Amino acid sequence: MSTDERNDAGVEPRRQLTRYFGYGSNMANPALLALPGVRSLGAAAVDGYRLRFGRDSVRWRAGAADVVPAPGCTVWGELLEVDDAALAVLDAKEGVEPGWYRRAEVEVRDVGPALTYTVVEPADPELAPREDYLAGMLAAARALGFPAGYQRFLDDLAVEAAVHPLPGQFRAVPLVRTGADREQY
Repeated sequence: MSTDERNDAGVEPRRQLTRYFGYGSNMANPALLALPGVRSLGAAAVDGYRLRFGRDSVRWRAGAADVVPAPGCTVWGELLEVDDAALAVLDAKEGVEPGWYRRAEVEVRDVGPALTYTVVEPADPELAPREDYLAGMLAAARALGFPAGYQRFLDDLAVEAAVHPLPGQFRAVPLVRTGADREQY
């Protein structure tokens, strides 16, 4: 570190850290976790929201995850601490500049506020995600130790996406599951 990066007392300044709640392809994401300004805090839940596949993803060529307000429901994800440089990488990945996702604040259970990303112009009807996208989400859910009910919910979404891949068919009737812990997903 050069001397101009130190404060007057010769001490490295504290980095600004932001709590970030990832719920889709950013959970247990090796590329994200490899960034020097990222630290996983583990599994986390956001109450009052549900998972929705409302982004017509250019990268995935299918539906990508979003979280939308839904009283009585819960979304599980990974809570991370990120510095400003990592936040800039996330902004670029999520397409903040072109207007795909926007930053939003959510309340993480037993933790407090955290940043997440929500879709700017959600597709209607909901779009089926690709099998490999959901497989990555399920692998992350298992690695992070999400409740068994939420893991079954993700499994059920994969089956539904395979059976009903067309817009208007996938989740035509929203798939809501209640886990053993009485949470709705």
